[in-house]
Amino acid sequence: MEVLYARRFDEPFDDYFVRLFENKDEYNLSCQDIADILNSESGVTYGESKWRKEYAAFRRGMQYERQKELRKIKNRIFSISDTHVPYQLPISAFSDYGGITDTLVLNGDIADCQAISKFPKTYRVSPMKELIETRQYLIDLIKYISPAKVVINYGNHDIRFQQYLAKSLDSDLLELMPKTALELIVVDGFHHYDKAIGAKTYYSPIQEVIDLIKQYDFTGQRRVSFEYTMFAGFNDTKAHADALVRMLKGLECRMNLIRFHKIPDFPYETSPDVIIENFKTRLNNSGIMTTVRASRGEDILAACGMLAGEHNK
Repeated sequence: MEVLYARRFDEPFDDYFVRLFENKDEYNLSCQDIADILNSESGVTYGESKWRKEYAAFRRGMQYERQKELRKIKNRIFSISDTHVPYQLPISAFSDYGGITDTLVLNGDIADCQAISKFPKTYRVSPMKELIETRQYLIDLIKYISPAKVVINYGNHDIRFQQYLAKSLDSDLLELMPKTALELIVVDGFHHYDKAIGAKTYYSPIQEVIDLIKQYDFTGQRRVSFEYTMFAGFNDTKAHADALVRMLKGLECRMNLIRFHKIPDFPYETSPDVIIENFKTRLNNSGIMTTVRASRGEDILAACGMLAGEHNK
């Protein structure tokens, strides 16, 4: 039977030394056990503390080198997609990215919406329970990663919400409803009436974090940035620009407008350039520094979002 902690063929001593300490819990070894093994391998008689302190010094050096490399990076982006709440990974799965991420991108299919899918299911989580769990997961994830900026997109699972409502509601009523569960979680907020205990709970929108941001003093620090993807006729009107101005009033920030790249078989269209420029001008004239992100690769379906759209076609 192979012993997991045995030295491998041609394994350098330094690599073996590091492997033993980094996996000592898995190998069920104490520091004294490791010292005995290393002494036997190297022919020395060092005490346990000597080896343990040497490994601690190695770890500090490794962390220093990592931080030095990170300082060279201007914008560290961590993108997560397909969390599919309630089937999500635990927050701790992303421990390597906490505190070092500038931009957190939540790139679609955050909620699974399994209860309202057309596929057979062996068990069912109610849409309300899933909504509440998704909201809490996003709050915990953002708090855990602690990014300077958060970008949220939606995917086909998120859109199940509107598709389900479209089958159940008159078209006039459908106009009053959100497109995805994310809109309730992030923008609108929602109420839950628990009939079992007769309690009504209001879940405020995560968007209210903007109000909290306004309470902080960013003097001497980088300003807050927002990303805004524009869809023709959906969120690119003067009314939408004015709503952004009202929401961000009093907050020193930067708005980056993103041109939506048309994806085959996707119902939304790209906002015309003149509309995007007018939108940008309206925000700039209202005191919000606004830019338009450069777009490249659209002619070969390689721009942002288009590769995935073509792959899933």
